Amino acid sequence: MSDQLTSGGTYTLQVNGSDAATATASTGNGQGGMQPGQPGQGGQQPGGTPPMVDPGQGMIPPTGDPNQNGQPPQQPDSAVLPFTDVKTTDWYYNAVLYAYQNGIMQGVGDAAFSPDTNLTRAQMVQILYNIEGKPAVTASGFLDVKNDAWYADAVAWAKANGIVTGYDNFTFGPEDTLTRAQAATILMRYAAYKGMDVNASTALTFTDSANVPDWASDAMTWCAAKGLLQGDDSHNLLPNGTATRAQIATIMQRFLTAA
Repeated sequence: MSDQLTSGGTYTLQVNGSDAATATASTGNGQGGMQPGQPGQGGQQPGGTPPMVDPGQGMIPPTGDPNQNGQPPQQPDSAVLPFTDVKTTDWYYNAVLYAYQNGIMQGVGDAAFSPDTNLTRAQMVQILYNIEGKPAVTASGFLDVKNDAWYADAVAWAKANGIVTGYDNFTFGPEDTLTRAQAATILMRYAAYKGMDVNASTALTFTDSANVPDWASDAMTWCAAKGLLQGDDSHNLLPNGTATRAQIATIMQRFLTAA
């Protein structure tokens, strides 16, 4: 057989003088007839990036997720938020997720968050106490707060730092339902305790602005100016109304993420 093959030509291979096989010649590409990019043959797509192999996990994209920064991916919502009564479609979902992930609010048992349940005064100060990392305290001195109550330390901390003052009869009313006016007052005092500017103010133009108690006027105007408290669909501020756990989670997210 000639040393020079002609592409397309037919040649006969002889072994010991006998015809063994015939073949049509192709000049190929100098790579031994191996086509580029064939998996398992060491090939690579022209201009591409070879895939990486994660031992034990199979092929993974060569570039990865640019948002991961080498960190494990975020767990699915069902694993992050264990509450069966909070759905991703709920208006307060992101606020509850924020509060839970940051250790600000927990569930109420049986995998429930109870978003529509009204918050109590004890629960409000417990939220702030959680944010502060639960520092050591001494007894609050309130007649209706037992030293072994789950909220005792939170109430004692809040009283010691001027965040709550209690009622005139030396009681705190830990199980009393929190009103929106009380929430605004407690939150503004906490902001002052943190050294934040609490001088912001705005005219209250809500339908029921006249119902704001005098003792809560500064706090309500500050919260309204900061966008922490907003009116309902009827443009009512509802200062003497209750605040649900979902609403407080939303307010706390606004407060803690404000620029």
